[in-house]
Amino acid sequence: MSLFKLSHIIVKYLRGENSTDEEAMLNSWLEDDIQHQELIGQLQDEERLVNDLKRFNQFDVSKAWGKFESRQNIHLKKNNMLIPFLRVAAVAALIVSVSVTVYFLTIIPKEQVVLVNTIIEPGSTNAILKVNDEKAVSLTDSASSEITKEKELIASVKKGQISYGKSVDTVKMTVQVPLQSEYQFVLADGTKVWMNAASKVEFKYPFATDRREIFAEGEVYLEVAKDAERPFIVNLPTADAIQVLGTQFNVMAYPGDQEQQTVLVEGSILWRSETGKERILEPGQLLVQDNFSKDIEVKEVDVYQYIAWKDGRFVYEGETLENIMKSLSRWYGVEVAYEEEVIKDLHFSVDVRRYEQLNDILSKLQLTEKVYFEINGSTVLVSKHK
Repeated sequence: MSLFKLSHIIVKYLRGENSTDEEAMLNSWLEDDIQHQELIGQLQDEERLVNDLKRFNQFDVSKAWGKFESRQNIHLKKNNMLIPFLRVAAVAALIVSVSVTVYFLTIIPKEQVVLVNTIIEPGSTNAILKVNDEKAVSLTDSASSEITKEKELIASVKKGQISYGKSVDTVKMTVQVPLQSEYQFVLADGTKVWMNAASKVEFKYPFATDRREIFAEGEVYLEVAKDAERPFIVNLPTADAIQVLGTQFNVMAYPGDQEQQTVLVEGSILWRSETGKERILEPGQLLVQDNFSKDIEVKEVDVYQYIAWKDGRFVYEGETLENIMKSLSRWYGVEVAYEEEVIKDLHFSVDVRRYEQLNDILSKLQLTEKVYFEINGSTVLVSKHK
């Protein structure tokens, strides 16, 4: 079990939100070592957490580790003498991660930090369905309608969900999710689709006999129905493509962003770039491509932080403030302005409910004493903490 997953389970335990499986994993971890039990006790000590957070905010972890590494000329995989040190570092990282998260979510009363009187509410379920780029149909929870062509039923919408008719001619369908919105639906083959704010999915109905093909931009999570005879292909805005047979994965490819990401939860996928590069991903791997240099990186990750949005949470582990605020801006429908460019590169670990008011989330970030937020209408100004 990774440190990040463990810290998430501990936080849920302290909030009384653990599932039966998570409780069993935590109990097993607690029984492994008496120090684990002592750590839980420390995390319930409010005064200790406040002091830990203050000390942590004064310490540049990346800079310190870089100096240590350069001075010692260390090769981590070859030096067994480092194992005790790394074990201590791992426990320290866990304490920091959990302490900061618990501090944000359970310890500090909201009234200690007041941004402004403007309240920014979270997004909601909302989308638009277009057929052949013509008729637009609302896909809100209350929407119900039928889409026909020459008296032939192409699709119907009931309580915001799409049902497919028996169209003889192929039609193009587009599901568009605006800012401050999300939407979930099922394709005709049984593939489940979750769409984050400012995302779009296009597909032909019915699918071809030899393949199932869609176009996706923004952030989309897919649980692909298995069909050995028809591979499932996801085309991205950059002309890259992902091919699968049956799997679960998340893709984030917003037009204009520096990077696009694909993380695999289950099964296997073949990622193919527009330049012909190919990579096969295994579960737990993240592929990141720089959209300008076309450089790619594949690494092992804890997938939860990349898919938590579909389950109603914002989860970031050591993420830059710029990327965090991009995600928040799409969900809350706000613009973000920075007093200084350097602020964008500050890193935070965050685990909060997706349906909180934006004010509450910014207040928790502000408690780190690294940044200060000011809301002016629909614009959030970010500056160094005053």
